Amino acid sequence: LPRLVALCTSPRVYAQHVALILPTIKSMLHRSEVLNHALAESPKFVNGLVRRLEDRIQDDPTSMAIHQSSVEITNIICDKHRDLHTFNAKYDILRAVQTIIESAKLADKMRLWCLARNCLNSINNKLSEPR
Repeated sequence: LPRLVALCTSPRVYAQHVALILPTIKSMLHRSEVLNHALAESPKFVNGLVRRLEDRIQDDPTSMAIHQSSVEITNIICDKHRDLHTFNAKYDILRAVQTIIESAKLADKMRLWCLARNCLNSINNKLSEPR
């Protein structure tokens, strides 16, 4: 597991293969609570994820796949996180998701906008639950 987390957070590997890695991570996170927890505890991974949510949306398929996977991974991690209040306070996840919602709407990327909106609603619902 530590090797997998190191691979997922390696800047060199990530820069070259991000469009392939993110969908793979997304499908793995659905199945593995341990991997989900390990990646959520990796500041390097979460900061990279937040940075991708805040990146400018470009009108190419690779960029769109990266943004879409980033939103889906954020949703999975937040949905399964045990202490979302602390996680959000540490990484400001809500702000990052709101940023991509605004960017997607301005870029007229409605599918991405819907995904990010659903992610935001899910996070808000979980944050409104009693601790």
